[in-house]
Amino acid sequence: MRELKPNIPILGLEDYHITKRGNLYSNKSGKWKLVKGCINSKWGRKQYRFNIAGKRKWLKSSRLVALVYVTNPNPDKYNVVCHKDNNPLNDYYKNLYWGDYFMNNQQTVRDGRHKVTPRYGKDNPAYGKTLSDSTKKKISTANSGKIMVILNVMRN
Repeated sequence: MRELKPNIPILGLEDYHITKRGNLYSNKSGKWKLVKGCINSKWGRKQYRFNIAGKRKWLKSSRLVALVYVTNPNPDKYNVVCHKDNNPLNDYYKNLYWGDYFMNNQQTVRDGRHKVTPRYGKDNPAYGKTLSDSTKKKISTANSGKIMVILNVMRN
């Protein structure tokens, strides 16, 4: 699918344009060039690095697309960009909406992506497992100095 040329500037980043599909273009050299982004290994999202006021800052493609193309119905409340199809690499503007953390978490529960780990009883993965004596001793030794510091602080 052929992508349209960039035409809407990003507020505060006037030398850049983001397309409806999340591709970033730069005009810093006087000619429009496609900027190569990277996939964040922790979150699996496409992001771009900017130098803003002399500091490096990483901005996610989905946030840039939402800032330009998706209307935020309540900017004071909705500060999270959510993906309708739960695919963090699909940054098409029709797949994005503004929400809050609660709405995003509710979507994960609705879509069956929320993993709940049982905390108590036999359902707990650590149930019945014990630490070896050598591990207990290492933990005790590591914490002994910290406990003394805490006690001294509490006395003063």
